[in-house]
Amino acid sequence: MSSVPDLSVPNIRAGEENSLILDGVKKIPETCAKQGVSSLLEKACVKGALHLYLRPSHFAQLQVSSHTFLALFELPGWMEMWSPVEFGSWYAIGLSLYGIKDVETLIHRSFKNIHEGLVRLFLGAHNWFHETENRKEEDDDEANSRHCCEWMTIGFESEWVSERMALFSRDDRIWILQQVIRRAPEFQSCKDLGANLFNYFVVRDFAEADVMLSILIDEISYSRLQYLFEYAISIAIDEYRRQNKPRPEFEAARGLSHKLMRKEMNLYALLNDG
Repeated sequence: MSSVPDLSVPNIRAGEENSLILDGVKKIPETCAKQGVSSLLEKACVKGALHLYLRPSHFAQLQVSSHTFLALFELPGWMEMWSPVEFGSWYAIGLSLYGIKDVETLIHRSFKNIHEGLVRLFLGAHNWFHETENRKEEDDDEANSRHCCEWMTIGFESEWVSERMALFSRDDRIWILQQVIRRAPEFQSCKDLGANLFNYFVVRDFAEADVMLSILIDEISYSRLQYLFEYAISIAIDEYRRQNKPRPEFEAARGLSHKLMRKEMNLYALLNDG
């Protein structure tokens, strides 16, 4: 009987993470250049090498220090390697694991303004939607494909995102919401994007909830990803209800329920409850 390979994250002793991880990452471009590997595959190798270390399910498993994470961005060629959306993905990881202080400078360095930065962060983010229970899928296809993100309890990103959202005008928030949805077919990274939009735009402020949900529904109705958006928004509604939070009124948004595709989902039910 063949033995099962060990896929656990190797333990890195304190003080060693800097040299082991950084030296390993530096060798990947060198090896890829020797082998004539494309830049696309080279980036996939870098992401794969760091994936297990940067996706701990809880804080006790975190092995990569904030110092090491920031040092990645000082490696030769690193800042030239990634696209704006890919930077959004990296910074979303950093915010989630380490919080504001260690990552905000990178965000300001990489984007022309914080509005554009937030668009890229939302598009690139994984593990920003945190559930208190494992979701139950009734659709077999969704049950087989839902593991876009591993279970993860670390979520330091919410403080930074919430603070920035509060500083913007309503028009700015609407612009960010529209841009994320319109660019999602090309750049969306995470299946749960719609859940993040519901949490950070719709129920963030009850005074704007009806307007934001109306815009969210109208925008997704023109998107190639409407089916997926309705699913993700619905799981966010399910989690919101699970936490027994007060429910906003959605008078204007009710008039847009005819634009929804999935009558069996929580989003449709929310707009059609008596």
